Amino acid sequence: MPQMEQFFRMIVFDYLFGNEDAHMKNFSLLNRGGEYFLAPAYDLINTCIHIQSGSDLGLSDGLSPDIEMSEVYDRTGHFCRTDFVRFAERIGLPRKRADMVLDMFMEIPFNTYMLIDNSFLNDKMKRMYKRVIEERRERFVRKTDLV
Repeated sequence: MPQMEQFFRMIVFDYLFGNEDAHMKNFSLLNRGGEYFLAPAYDLINTCIHIQSGSDLGLSDGLSPDIEMSEVYDRTGHFCRTDFVRFAERIGLPRKRADMVLDMFMEIPFNTYMLIDNSFLNDKMKRMYKRVIEERRERFVRKTDLV
């Protein structure tokens, strides 16, 4: 279960921070004595400010082809909190743990913006990066159907 929560956290992070290249090849498992663990995260970069992929995630079937998408997704083509909660349920993550992870990302630490400001991105890209984070975070609070 801790590994599934970590996987969920990585998916939410990739979505919020614009890593549209988060395909399944960027998730690896380590075998330690017959037990499998999620490998440390890698290839974490905001790709959407450089390449317009047309998808909010690198996962080819979105969050999962097995879940009913929210009416917000049907209307806008963008995921909202309901979609992530349904994905968490699909992978067996208890609702309380899913809510904890999603709530953790509701407040973007000030240091995040400081790091962007101190990056080598030009000013336009820095603004775009911040806008991506804010827009996607706001999607979590859109009015949606009840879960």
